[in-house]
Amino acid sequence: MATSSKIDQKRIYGSNSRLRWEEIIYDEENKAVRFGDKDWSIITRLKSTVSYKTWKIPPKYANRPDLISNLFYGTPELWWIISSYNNFFHALQDMYVDRVIMIPDANEVSALLT
Repeated sequence: MATSSKIDQKRIYGSNSRLRWEEIIYDEENKAVRFGDKDWSIITRLKSTVSYKTWKIPPKYANRPDLISNLFYGTPELWWIISSYNNFFHALQDMYVDRVIMIPDANEVSALLT
């Protein structure tokens, strides 16, 4: 039988980590820990409350979500925010040259993550 376990994932993974919102499941039968369903509430909150600007991806930043995150947020670790906000399935392939993407406001993202 699997039970979910609420732990301080912010402390374990860091406040910027996308793993912070993963449900951790302990499978008693197999004595193993695994990730369960993702808690998309952060992305839902971002989309409903956070303003954004549009940005056209130049060649230097094509297929580099880490560089885009670093440019707008000062850290490469928040690439998943941009990817999720834009509903990208595969961040590397979906961030191509001349694509216009939405960049959530850095101050508002920071406030939600803390």
